[in-house]
Amino acid sequence: IKLFLNEKNDVFDELSNIEWLSDLMFCCDITQHFNELNKKLQGPGQVVLVMFENIKTFMAKLDIFSNDLKMKILKYFPYLQKHLQATENFENSIITQDHTIKKYLAVIEEIKQAFLDRFNQFKDLEKTFHFILYPHKIEFNNLELTVLTWLGIENLEMEIAEFQNSFMWKNKFENLITDLQNQVLENISDNKKNKLEQRTENIILKEWDSLPDTFITMKKLANALLTMFGSTYVCESLFSSMNFIKSTQRNRLGNEMTAACVRVMSSKYEPNIQQLSANKQQQVSH
Repeated sequence: IKLFLNEKNDVFDELSNIEWLSDLMFCCDITQHFNELNKKLQGPGQVVLVMFENIKTFMAKLDIFSNDLKMKILKYFPYLQKHLQATENFENSIITQDHTIKKYLAVIEEIKQAFLDRFNQFKDLEKTFHFILYPHKIEFNNLELTVLTWLGIENLEMEIAEFQNSFMWKNKFENLITDLQNQVLENISDNKKNKLEQRTENIILKEWDSLPDTFITMKKLANALLTMFGSTYVCESLFSSMNFIKSTQRNRLGNEMTAACVRVMSSKYEPNIQQLSANKQQQVSH
């Protein structure tokens, strides 16, 4: 880039500024970590429990990044490491590097605080989220239900007591956890992550729907947590589909036809084209 600008007689002093370039490399490294988190939060079929676990994991990684900077190993900041190694022979580079590391440690601390502030409400609901998978182990007093009073779950404590003292129903969810773990191992080896996320949501929902109405209050709470929006990904992808369908070339589509096309495009149903076409008779020209 510097050579190109020199040929154009264009001066960009920052490209000769070691500290500015260090900031650029640090931003590239930390942005890459954010991108990895962002990918994990996208996609259909993700329950809020899984998404919050990804957030917690990233917050734990921030501590690892901070220690990496303090030790000046820079294992998780390869661009910054390469840049500092290339400039270590410059005058006052040690002083500059120490100042730079302290500045980036402060940035990591600001990121950690921003995550704590942004996801504070989810932190309060963390144990309640675990109710989705561990109703046989959860303690009623650990549930945060103040934001869910509209569900009408006054009998929840009694139902949990009955559920947790029933071997049959407890065993049902213990088997569910085992099945999900086996499925994760199987699909990771086959690189089928997206399909796994969709099936995981459906399997959990199916288990809750299979419970009798004796536990209707528990089912209400589980369904509320399973359908909680943890991301705007689904809404954004739906709007993208709608923009693709009702384009400038197809602007005469009516509302009813547009709604039908959006529903088909957002559906997970996959028709068996071969079977459908086999039932049709080919029309031969005369």
